[in-house]
Amino acid sequence: MKDYDVQHIPLDQIDKNPLNPQGRGEAGDIKSLLHSISERGLYYPILVNKTPEGRFTIIEGHRRFSVYQMKRGGNPDFARIPALVLEVGQEYLTTIFRDINETSKKLTGKQWLEVAALGGKIGDLPTRLAPAIKALGELFKPEELRRIARRQGPSVYGLGRRVANQCGYGDGDAKKIVTWLVNSGDSVNVRIEMQEGRIDTVRAAIEGGRRIDGAPYPDGDVVAGGPTLAKAA
Repeated sequence: MKDYDVQHIPLDQIDKNPLNPQGRGEAGDIKSLLHSISERGLYYPILVNKTPEGRFTIIEGHRRFSVYQMKRGGNPDFARIPALVLEVGQEYLTTIFRDINETSKKLTGKQWLEVAALGGKIGDLPTRLAPAIKALGELFKPEELRRIARRQGPSVYGLGRRVANQCGYGDGDAKKIVTWLVNSGDSVNVRIEMQEGRIDTVRAAIEGGRRIDGAPYPDGDVVAGGPTLAKAA
């Protein structure tokens, strides 16, 4: 195995990985880590890739990097962060990102769907999630995949297939069913109604564009079910 020197890199020369899911590394996500680093320091460096332009892209360590960003204003010791530096082509970054996060189980299904929406390659996603994410990527545009990721995650595709099958919908209705599930945010009640055999109730909610209990869709981002971009993810 190649030996890597730890370099102390100025924060201003480091960019976050565009594949990193939204919310990871934000204040609410790093509260305990912020306390740990403040009290005991950084135990191990982040991993970055050096670009041809001489900047550095984070492969692993977004949360540690965010802590340093928060701390540097009041402490010059946090102006630089220890980092292991790779120099690999862009085509390898998704694979490395996958290998690190898959091995440690750091990303949830929702976050992996967001990785796909941000340009991650299907072949570089976890085997257990890739089929559902690929199917969703063939139905929805990238910006809609990000909305699905925030609300439901790739499991919504499996539930959508169950609903379509039990309610008598065809393969061509997959986008309609998934769109309804995402917009209603009512997956738990949908599962209960189906388990209890109340298929007519589920179908009426789908056709009426509402939740199982008759309520309208909750506020927030909705999925429009726009044009299919089969290669989006």
